[in-house]
Amino acid sequence: MRAMPYLALVLGVLIACFGIFGLAAPDEFAGVIDEIQKRFTVYGVAAVRVAVGVILMLAAGTSRAPFLLGALGILIVLGGLAAPFMAAPLRQSVERWLADGSLTAMRTWCVIAIVTGAFAVWATMPKRKK
Repeated sequence: MRAMPYLALVLGVLIACFGIFGLAAPDEFAGVIDEIQKRFTVYGVAAVRVAVGVILMLAAGTSRAPFLLGALGILIVLGGLAAPFMAAPLRQSVERWLADGSLTAMRTWCVIAIVTGAFAVWATMPKRKK
């Protein structure tokens, strides 16, 4: 359990890096997302989201913002659990909206990823001793 804050820290860095990648190279980012959706089933992606949410919830107790990090973890878990049960047309329309060149939508999600990742990094970063 002592490794959870460090694992959450690494996940925060990865999430922020994905967001930065999406802002810097939106076409390549859309291609990567498309490949991930082709290779993994909806259930695989949902399982990853649930795992990330659980890690954030477990790391919340020792973080700088336990309530907010725990709430973020719960939201990610709920999103992962709901994704497989969303109506296929709704899910496909959202995927098309993001992949079909809607740069504003892509940038919005990338900024959300950067903010989420930066928050997770800040919340789980070891405190400096004075």
